[in-house]
Amino acid sequence: MRNERYRKGFRAAGCRIGALFRANSGHARTRDHEHPPRPAGPSVAPRPPTVTTARITDATDDVHWTLRPPPGYTDITAAALSRTAEGFTLRVRFAAAPPPRQPDSDTTGDGEIDYEIWANLADNGWGPSYPARRHDVARFMADSGVDVRADVATLVFRFPLTLLDGATTFRWATATEWGSYQTLATPAADTDYAPDIGAAAFPG
Repeated sequence: MRNERYRKGFRAAGCRIGALFRANSGHARTRDHEHPPRPAGPSVAPRPPTVTTARITDATDDVHWTLRPPPGYTDITAAALSRTAEGFTLRVRFAAAPPPRQPDSDTTGDGEIDYEIWANLADNGWGPSYPARRHDVARFMADSGVDVRADVATLVFRFPLTLLDGATTFRWATATEWGSYQTLATPAADTDYAPDIGAAAFPG
């Protein structure tokens, strides 16, 4: 009976991968169409770089799991977030290549967050979502404004600057969750966070 319960619990296994963003309190944000006034005198304030980037590295084999180890594509090894005038690009790399879609469900036994970007693995591929506590909204799939594509062992997210309110500095982190659909987004899900504790600075 124990094995049967285990198989049922993972018959509808799910996976979601995402990023969490915290606005920097006390710091003014600068949007691309806004520039600080130039100081008096002959010196000119340098313009911000065209591309700003931050990176996170994470140890392998550090997924927190309960019954059996989840797939390698839930184990984050690195993440890179870049910002240009066209938008953000987030690349999350894993210990194994993520599948293009959810495998047959019968064989899958084996501070405050202001904005979130998630991709949920489903039968028809990776479905993006955008929950933003700051605006009390949650948008899904095409309405989310997020594009998600798998590239070997990397999942690439692209989304417009407006989803983070044009922020130029903030704290960010990435995460994966694995388990039954009932356990995703709960403490019962198997998880990996990068960084393991807290959040990283952007740029960084």
